[in-house]
Amino acid sequence: MGGELNWVQRRDADQLFGFEGRDTLTGDVSLYREWGGGLLSTVRVGRFLAGDWGATVDMSKRFDNGVRLGGYVTLSDGSDREFGGSAPDKGLYLTVPLSKFWPFGGPRKSVSTRFSDLTRDSGQRLRLNGRLYEYVSGLNRQRLERDWTEILD
Repeated sequence: MGGELNWVQRRDADQLFGFEGRDTLTGDVSLYREWGGGLLSTVRVGRFLAGDWGATVDMSKRFDNGVRLGGYVTLSDGSDREFGGSAPDKGLYLTVPLSKFWPFGGPRKSVSTRFSDLTRDSGQRLRLNGRLYEYVSGLNRQRLERDWTEILD
């Protein structure tokens, strides 16, 4: 289980360091469940960037080589009618660790891409480089037992 809270303010598009007057408090409460075999399910409930409230269900699989493939669906009380409807936000994502395929190192640990509908306003979370769960999930007992030989190498 985890939580996240962010206070954000939109940048002014015409200035380098200016802000628009609109600020937003966004965040969620998340429940994580690892099922074994690299399967992870996540349910998030909270407030999104447009001020709408809703929930996201996310399922993903981490393969032995570190690649993660997943999908998600988000329902919220917001509406994107002016952008083509109010259907749920849904999509697929793929994360590939660079250390397995690029032996020279570098500042990035992985490369991610997302396949989804056109950009929407409702149901959008703040995009961050790394979430707390990603950093601490490797410290649980099941993960340590599974990856112990790789840790010792």
